[in-house]
Amino acid sequence: MLKQLFVAALFISALAAQAEVIVYQAKTATKRIGEGYEGNTSYQEYFVWNLDDNNVSIIIFAKFGLGKFYTTEAGAPNVVEYEGWRGRRYTTFSGAGGSDGRKSMEFNRGQNVNLRISSANTWFFPRTFKGSGQIINTVAERA
Repeated sequence: MLKQLFVAALFISALAAQAEVIVYQAKTATKRIGEGYEGNTSYQEYFVWNLDDNNVSIIIFAKFGLGKFYTTEAGAPNVVEYEGWRGRRYTTFSGAGGSDGRKSMEFNRGQNVNLRISSANTWFFPRTFKGSGQIINTVAERA
C-alpha cells in the first residue's frame, strides 16, 4: 500500500508541474559484504525523469526479511549523448556522491529510440538503460 502511495504522490507532483516526464522502472541486485554480513539483496525502483529541467526523482523499495524499506532521492545526473557503432545514438547518465561515510557512483547507458511523450511530442531517448554502480561504506558502526 505504501509503495502505491509513493508512486501516486510522485506522479501527482509531476503532473501538477506540467512537465514532460519519462518514468523508468528499475530492478537492482546488490551483494553486501562487511560488518559481519554477507548476502544478496534486491530493490525495485522508479526513476521519474523531468525532461524540462533534467531532474530525476527516485523511489526505492525493498524487503529485508519481514521488514520493508522505502526511500526517495532526487538529483540532476550527468547526462551525455553520443554516437556509437553504425550511427546508433546512445544516452548515458551517471552520478557520484556520498555523505556520512558512504561513497557511491553509478553509470547507465541506453540506445536512443523515438519515445512518444504526449500526443503532440516525441523524444529521442532510451527506452531502457543498463548499468552498474558501487557503494562503499568507509565508516563502520560499532555497538
